[in-house]
Amino acid sequence: MSKKKPGPNLDAAREAFRSGDRVWTRDVCRALLKSGHKKNPEVLQMAALSAHALGDVTAAIRMQGKAVKLVPRDPVLRINLANLLIQSGLNEKARVHLDAAEAVGAERPDILNGLSRGYYAIDAPFSGIRHHSPAVEGFIRNAENLLAKDPEALETRCLLGRTLHMAGRDEAAEYHLGTALEQTSGAPEVRRQLIEMFISNGRLEEAEVHCRTLLARQAAVAFAYISLSTIRTDALAESDRSLIRRMLDGPGLTGGDRAALNYAMGRALDHDGDYDGAFAHFLAANNAEAPSAWGDLEAILKSFSPKTSV
Repeated sequence: MSKKKPGPNLDAAREAFRSGDRVWTRDVCRALLKSGHKKNPEVLQMAALSAHALGDVTAAIRMQGKAVKLVPRDPVLRINLANLLIQSGLNEKARVHLDAAEAVGAERPDILNGLSRGYYAIDAPFSGIRHHSPAVEGFIRNAENLLAKDPEALETRCLLGRTLHMAGRDEAAEYHLGTALEQTSGAPEVRRQLIEMFISNGRLEEAEVHCRTLLARQAAVAFAYISLSTIRTDALAESDRSLIRRMLDGPGLTGGDRAALNYAMGRALDHDGDYDGAFAHFLAANNAEAPSAWGDLEAILKSFSPKTSV
């Protein structure tokens, strides 16, 4: 026999929320909001988070906004509202609430973490290019404060290294990524960020050393091979090429890895003067990376008559 759920009271709402049953939480919170709890920020926030989990983001923003109006100096309420706004693409409105939460006084690590992640999410669409923005500075500021309190916050340190590089502060970026590399005993993803930074800064010898270190520890890393072919078109030895061929012939590659390996082989064969072989790999790379966008590129090329002149 299933356990009977208690009626609408605050303890029932808390129990429902802790259970993860968002429909139950929503129903209890709705009843409470209609029966004298409409100005209870805790009920409003539980109702908002439940509505979000059930896919009603508009209702979630409305209820979380009411909670913030009741307790405007609560940073958790502000950060949660900002996250809901970010998911709806309302980044500027979200930044207002993050700024307000930070102004209250962000001392706790969980608040600093929430602020840094919020600012980072706002700036995520631009994270692949060098630029400055209030969101970038907000992320850097709060991430540095968090690391001062919790040096083991590894994910934050890696995001900070990447963001500092995008902001043109490469010395600080290298410090944080190098520290993260030590903390993780050489984790491939951290080393990858260092390789990307060194290549973009023209420090190709250092990038190549990191690629070879990565391959010495874990041979089947597609990113390392495409990085090597970017650094020098003659960088791939025959042993590298043999392993790439085996990887391409085997199962389990993601589309991105298959594209990277084909690009790497294409560049190597192009350097050798094997242009037909290079073209075949570039073609395979395009089809692996974006088949829905390109369609069957080979079939499209064959549709053009070789007798047609331009």
